[in-house]
Amino acid sequence: MIKLMRVDERLIHGQIAFAWTNAIGANCIFVVNDDAANSPFRIASLKLASPPGVKLVIKNVNDAKKALSGTAIDKYNIFLLVDNIKDALDLAQSSDKIKHINLGNIKMAENKKQVTNSVFLSDEEFEYIKSLIKLGVEVECRAIPEDSKVDPLGGKENA
Repeated sequence: MIKLMRVDERLIHGQIAFAWTNAIGANCIFVVNDDAANSPFRIASLKLASPPGVKLVIKNVNDAKKALSGTAIDKYNIFLLVDNIKDALDLAQSSDKIKHINLGNIKMAENKKQVTNSVFLSDEEFEYIKSLIKLGVEVECRAIPEDSKVDPLGGKENA
């Protein structure tokens, strides 16, 4: 079961390894990232950053779609991680198992609007979010589980 998908450009770090994994009761971190899946160095780095006792799976987007459409993942409480909203939308369009997406860390860049202290979105990313919502996926911004949910389209807390 997919407990939560998070968009975080850093993929696995302290907040992921401890705060989020514990808060959602995940026993598997599933990283979906084309670059990471093809880089022995990034794979080794992600393994080092993963919490002990939690299974780590790293796949590219196409292989992740296949895995999400099967039943092998059903025995895990999965914390799904991607580093961009486009990949999140691609996965959500291919799997009805994704119900909730947390935008955690999307860095500032030219032509992006600030939504929270750690989430900055382009016009294209706002459109991706609208598409996710049309699919019935809840999309919210929070850095850590204890924060109030912020609606990325309205910027208002959903407490």
